[in-house]
Amino acid sequence: MTESLLTKIISFMLQGNPFFLRLLFGLLVLAGVPGYAQYNIKQIDSILEVVNETNDLKLDTKQVIMVYNASKAINYEKGIAESLVLYSKSSYKSGRYDTAFKYITQAESTSEKINDPVLTFKIRAFKGLCYSRLGFYKEADQTLNSAVFIAKTIADKDEMHYFLTAVYTDLAVNYGRLGNSKAERVWGNKAYNESQKLEKSDKYLSVFAIAISNRGSWFAKHKQNDSAEFYLNKALLLSKKISDKYQYKKYYAQWVINLHAANFYDVEKKFSQAESSYKEAVSAASQIKYALGLKKAYSGLAKVYKNLNQTEKELIYVKKSNRLGDSLASVDKAAIKTPLDYIVRGKDQQLITNRSNYRQIIFIAFLLLSVVTGAVFFYRYKFKREIKLSAEKMNELIRKIELNENKRSPARIEELKGIVQLAINNNPAFLMKFNEFDLEFTPKLLDINPSLIAVEIEFCALLRLNFETKEIARYTNVSVRAVEGKKYRIRKKLNIPTDQDINIWMTHL
Repeated sequence: MTESLLTKIISFMLQGNPFFLRLLFGLLVLAGVPGYAQYNIKQIDSILEVVNETNDLKLDTKQVIMVYNASKAINYEKGIAESLVLYSKSSYKSGRYDTAFKYITQAESTSEKINDPVLTFKIRAFKGLCYSRLGFYKEADQTLNSAVFIAKTIADKDEMHYFLTAVYTDLAVNYGRLGNSKAERVWGNKAYNESQKLEKSDKYLSVFAIAISNRGSWFAKHKQNDSAEFYLNKALLLSKKISDKYQYKKYYAQWVINLHAANFYDVEKKFSQAESSYKEAVSAASQIKYALGLKKAYSGLAKVYKNLNQTEKELIYVKKSNRLGDSLASVDKAAIKTPLDYIVRGKDQQLITNRSNYRQIIFIAFLLLSVVTGAVFFYRYKFKREIKLSAEKMNELIRKIELNENKRSPARIEELKGIVQLAINNNPAFLMKFNEFDLEFTPKLLDINPSLIAVEIEFCALLRLNFETKEIARYTNVSVRAVEGKKYRIRKKLNIPTDQDINIWMTHL
């Protein structure tokens, strides 16, 4: 096949012909690896443009693999990074969040030498989205905020407004998950104001429609029903105007908007309208194979049929939702380890770098100023004092634990001491080591409440180790009031009676 003929076929595909799209990639797969090197950068970029707009998950995966291999064959780093981003997104929408996080970090590593703000933004923003979805809200906030600065450097104004709207929306969602309503509204308003600059853009109409829908959903959440209905109806009308040329964006927008509308109608007891909107959400999520989207829509339909006393239909959708829920829950629990390991590695590497820099500074300062010697001795004295206090606290905790667990071997006691020391040092590896030591504790917590996230499980582990409120506040660098608030929320989530000591309850679990 000549280059000009291939380019013509790709150009025809870009006009949205699904038959030729499947035919070309079928031929490429049959052609095998030896043919990958024949494709040049222009052809790979054209194929990537097709992949970005497809809504067929299986076809999308085949294309990504082909593009990745073709890019690797000619050492095209941007093509490699772009294909890793696309594979990460495909994994995310199918519920495999650990895989999504793994590939987006690989894309980040590959793109380090590439001067492309659009690609850098896509990677940073999607990495933040993965963090937020997995419950690492602090890391999500930091990563998404860094993406904001990158978006503002993008030359194309429509692209810049589109990316800013998207990342502002993700920040609003992240703060919503944290329960920070004030920050959620601030970022939601920023997203809405930015999206208005895209009202006349055919390519980015979907993000404008979603921003309007998010605004309506916020008003609904705060019982401002007239405003909620106005914005939701406006978003529904806009979603029907999104061009078929941008299929994934279109169906994703229709899922978001119909879900928001259905939730609003359900609360208002307009069950017929809620049923219709949930079904539209099911249809849109099915088009893009969005597992989490389907689960939410199925759950909504089950709730509607329950309110309508249609038990048979209710059971059908309860089963559908539970099947997806079980699958996603098991993925969620397994997925937490991937970003946690990544964070630990990053912090360990940063610690090594910081220690190296610190030694250099001490060495230079020692040569230049004799006064530094006194400062170093003073620092060492304070450091030793802190170690002594930590050791005393650790021994106190170990003694308490040994009273109840005197059957443990000396090796297990030493292992436990190491885990307590990790807790005292606020080391990110604490929860991972604790779970390895106590295999049954976390599963028991999740049996009681599967919605517990990693930071809540870590807090429960500290309580199981008999850490008191002030100690937890000190070692985790938060206020006593914040710790007491966490204790209250944990009691509610685990149904712990108010007259029972929470540390004792955790110890006996």
